[in-house]
Amino acid sequence: MHLTNPDDSAAVVDIELYGADGALESTVGEGITVQPRASEPILLSTLTDEKQSDVTVHVTVRSGRVGAAVQALDDKTGGDWLAPAADPAGSLVVPGIPKDAKAARLVLFTPGTPTRT
Repeated sequence: MHLTNPDDSAAVVDIELYGADGALESTVGEGITVQPRASEPILLSTLTDEKQSDVTVHVTVRSGRVGAAVQALDDKTGGDWLAPAADPAGSLVVPGIPKDAKAARLVLFTPGTPTRT
């Protein structure tokens, strides 16, 4: 993840991680300072001891203004920058899956009480 502060004063953020069973334990992601006019790379695996194959990342800015971007990397399949979450909607178009793809996996995160239908 890359946190970028475009302003002339420092910004402070909290990073929360969510796995398949909800919030992951971490205090390392609290109170991260991003210096003025700087970008801070954060390796998500350093924020928790819990191994997860998929995580949801939530960044909250305590003070200042910060842009957050997540880059997903895999030694075998490569990497890409992940798009931020969109506003809630009844439908969603997922770009980037080629027509000739042999397999694809979609992981969804819904905050709140889990429900099964």
